[in-house]
Amino acid sequence: MEHSFPQEKTFFSILIIIPLLIVSSLAFGQEIDSVHFSKQADQLFRDHIEDSEPGAAVVVIEKGQPVFKRCYGLANVEHQIPVTSATVFNLASVSKQFTALSILLLENEGKINLDDDIHIYLPELPPYEKTVTVRHLLNNTSGIWEYWTIMHSYAGYTRYDYYTLDEVMALLKQQEKLLFDPGSQWSYCNTNYVLLAQIVSSVTGQSFVNWTTEHIFDPLGMAHSFFHENSFQMIPKRATPYRKKNQGVLTIAEDNRNNYAGQGYLYTTIDDMMLWMDNFRSKQLGGNVVIEKMFQKGQLNSGSESFYGFGLGILTLNGKMVIHHSGQTGGYKAVMLYCPENEVGITILANERSFDVERIGDRLFALYLGIEPEQKKESGSDQEDYITIDSSRVKDYVGAFLIDGHASKLAFCQIGENTFYGILEGLGQDKFYPLSDMEFTTSNRRVTLEFVPDDINQLNRIKLDLKGDIHWAARIYFEPLSPAELSEAFSGDYYSHQLATVYEVVSRGDRLHLLHRRYDDRIFSQIGEDEFAGGYGILRFSRDKDQRVSGFEIFDEYFNYQPIYFKRIQD
Repeated sequence: MEHSFPQEKTFFSILIIIPLLIVSSLAFGQEIDSVHFSKQADQLFRDHIEDSEPGAAVVVIEKGQPVFKRCYGLANVEHQIPVTSATVFNLASVSKQFTALSILLLENEGKINLDDDIHIYLPELPPYEKTVTVRHLLNNTSGIWEYWTIMHSYAGYTRYDYYTLDEVMALLKQQEKLLFDPGSQWSYCNTNYVLLAQIVSSVTGQSFVNWTTEHIFDPLGMAHSFFHENSFQMIPKRATPYRKKNQGVLTIAEDNRNNYAGQGYLYTTIDDMMLWMDNFRSKQLGGNVVIEKMFQKGQLNSGSESFYGFGLGILTLNGKMVIHHSGQTGGYKAVMLYCPENEVGITILANERSFDVERIGDRLFALYLGIEPEQKKESGSDQEDYITIDSSRVKDYVGAFLIDGHASKLAFCQIGENTFYGILEGLGQDKFYPLSDMEFTTSNRRVTLEFVPDDINQLNRIKLDLKGDIHWAARIYFEPLSPAELSEAFSGDYYSHQLATVYEVVSRGDRLHLLHRRYDDRIFSQIGEDEFAGGYGILRFSRDKDQRVSGFEIFDEYFNYQPIYFKRIQD
């Protein structure tokens, strides 16, 4: 999946977490000691990359000149080919800023209005209740569905499938209802940048690949940079992408998208990225108007600002304003940050999925400023603190709870032998693990859930600690169905026009399983008369006039709890 920044799905989570380094109080602004900085930077990478492993290329520029440029590890492990400054990497979502610049250049020529309805350029999209503008796409505030999650979590695709722009667009045409009112909130969405690339093609009459080469890469002298045509394209000097599995076993982690780009799929080198980053200083391409606009934060309908502008995050790091983006696709990792005040830019390109380019990039920037970052204490494995729940007690925990003073419902269900799922409807969902017979927590320990027994030792109250914000919830009572009743009422096949796919619902014991021929089973526990919760969020079944189950809706955090409807296929 294309990523802009590290994403974390938790209760009341914002989707983007930018790790800010805890720094010492050394003064900023001191002149860089290039020798000392180079030694520190080199050691930083050598601490993380062995010569025999997949590697990384890194460059730090100041006023357009490299102050640190090194390569580590292997571009291809099988053939023992080292990474060099000429090695070509996939930028993943760092590519989005190039797509944004394309739109802004066309706006500067009077060919695009950022406040136009996107249907002016892409009339094939479904009609939406509210106007979605080009600016909404750029700022990730459109409310349009994330195609990747639809395809890979719901519509029957897996990460091993190859699919095309036509398949993506066909799926998007089925999503007529937006996830939220355009401009009302920020939500990272690769679909926005796929559509922006199509707008460039619509306006210019050229393919996005050819237009960007002619109007961005050639003018900047980025001779080794290009958006790819498809996944089978031969790319000389390309780094092979890898993923480390158990015991450090490497597997090749290719990606699988064909015939479209915009959200990602720009291939480049660190030498070319030097030219790109320096354009933020020289403004050779775009001039002051366009480049300054790229530094502007998006504005929401409420008047507040989001941290995201035009293909770039704008944030404060070590007391400095920086523009920033990271990316991940397949086994590729990338990060770019640029500080206008110091006229310094950093790019790290890597070919192994677990390499934390963003954290390393932040540390590298701190070292450049002469700041020695404090080492955050490693928490170690929290798994050691978890206990094993007696299977006979699981039924005592599972159910739905109403938050005191709110209309929000908390669903708590079992999804594994010792793993539970908590869903705070409309707000967030996460896995929970038992710390004791009464207390459960998420893997990052930010949310805890404690059952409080009543006078007769029944677990009908929950104390929910959401990062220090305490809420209480009371169990919602219902009469659970027997396994035979579950099977008779709900078992069958269900079809979604929205996803163009079929799921089978079967009853196994006291839980329902949602089956798809290409996915693992999704297990749901009953939390109400016709309501179930599990790994897909919440399932809510509907009935016809004869009280026979006629379909269900899925409510999932990934889609802002907008329902996806499945109709029962009658025999």
